[in-house]
Amino acid sequence: MMDLATPLEADRLRQRVEGALNRPDAMRGYLLELGTATHFARRGHNLQWPEMVGLGTFDLLVTDLAENGLEIECKSISEDKGRSVHRFEALVFHSLLLPELAAIRKTLKVGLSVVLTVPGRLPTRHADRLVLAKRVKQQINMAHSATLDDGTAIRISEFDLTRLGDVVKDHRTEVVRPVIESVTDTQNREGMLLGSDAGGALAFVVQSALEDDFMDATFGTLSDAAKRQLTHTRPAILIAGFDGLDGEQLLSIAGQDRDANKTPTALALKVSKFLSADHRDYVVGVGFLSRSALLPVTDGMVDSGGTAYYFPKPESPFWHDDLSGLFNWRTRPT
Repeated sequence: MMDLATPLEADRLRQRVEGALNRPDAMRGYLLELGTATHFARRGHNLQWPEMVGLGTFDLLVTDLAENGLEIECKSISEDKGRSVHRFEALVFHSLLLPELAAIRKTLKVGLSVVLTVPGRLPTRHADRLVLAKRVKQQINMAHSATLDDGTAIRISEFDLTRLGDVVKDHRTEVVRPVIESVTDTQNREGMLLGSDAGGALAFVVQSALEDDFMDATFGTLSDAAKRQLTHTRPAILIAGFDGLDGEQLLSIAGQDRDANKTPTALALKVSKFLSADHRDYVVGVGFLSRSALLPVTDGMVDSGGTAYYFPKPESPFWHDDLSGLFNWRTRPT
């Protein structure tokens, strides 16, 4: 790509790659953009990078669709979207808590559920996090729940060890997560499950008292992108890449929405409201992509695959027949 670009465009691309290598969020966004570009390139379409050539602030322009092109803006949506307790912060706290639990893990004979609920975010200072970890240990030793002066709650209860099922042998996330959620009475939180030398187990979860608003935060991001980054003069689509969903999970969501006997998912309801807004008629579709996976092909080559769940808006005044079937399996003849 750099070889085909002008020196100025090549330098901008180099800066983009350099930034992606230094920041995981930027890397996820860049991979989503390149993956979307690859999808349209494989269908035989012509692409431009508007920011590279000064045509706009959206990610891609498919120049040979509709009357004057199709604008595409991509947004990578991390698992932490809308959460007060982010995964990395939880992992850091887990690393501080583990040494404090060393003695407990030698003697614990029962199943113990420990749920730490902070009023908003975890403390930002290392010293404050360490103090909190020591307080969690203290309450575990006392086998007693407590609410601290700042509103932080530490809930401790026992559970039947038979509820662990097969997690001793099967450590896959899809097996362990439901068990942690069950014994801690939480859902979609950051947690860990620890065994003890004495045959017991400790399930620990950290969460915020503030409700997660993943959907609201996601569509807030899409609304802002539609307003600020698209030109409003061409048909445009928004692509959201869900870093926390694999292909099967996104297919399951789509399957529920297609079943007339089931209630539409929160995703479908949010999309319907988003696309029905009159002030966004230039947005002719919204697509959601799952996390990609490497797939072996032949001759040492690999491909990446995933799932796309796309919502078109054919009633838009910006709609064009070219915009039908953008994410089906048909390839455009060359």
